[in-house]
Amino acid sequence: MAKNAQAIQHQLKVHGMTLILGLVVEYLLGMFSNLYVQFPNTNNPGQLWQFAWTQDSEASHIVLGMLLFLGTLALLVRALFFKDRTWTIAAGIGLAGILVAMYGGVSFIPTQNDPYSLIMSIAFIVALLALVWGYYSSKEQS
Repeated sequence: MAKNAQAIQHQLKVHGMTLILGLVVEYLLGMFSNLYVQFPNTNNPGQLWQFAWTQDSEASHIVLGMLLFLGTLALLVRALFFKDRTWTIAAGIGLAGILVAMYGGVSFIPTQNDPYSLIMSIAFIVALLALVWGYYSSKEQS
């Protein structure tokens, strides 16, 4: 593998691993919120969103989710630019998973319907597995 190609592979792997670690933190924040944040008993979506932003773990979960979306989008753009098929597939599937998880979260907060939480968790697994697959399938050589 040419030195420049090897450097690109290394950069993509570092980017991917950073996203994997971010997803793990995202999961932990989500579980903490699920266990310890008690949303008010109201049907007012505005009040539920306002409450979510006052809870440190929930607000951190939301912000990190947005950063993971941007980071995965950036990985996809980089993979496409460098014509790396493995990372293009991994980042594309990972981005789709993160988008579905975001849909679940955006739908969960104003409705408090548990199926949206399930959607978030399944989409998280899809995104995580895609990026882990990309990391272990990429062709970086020492």
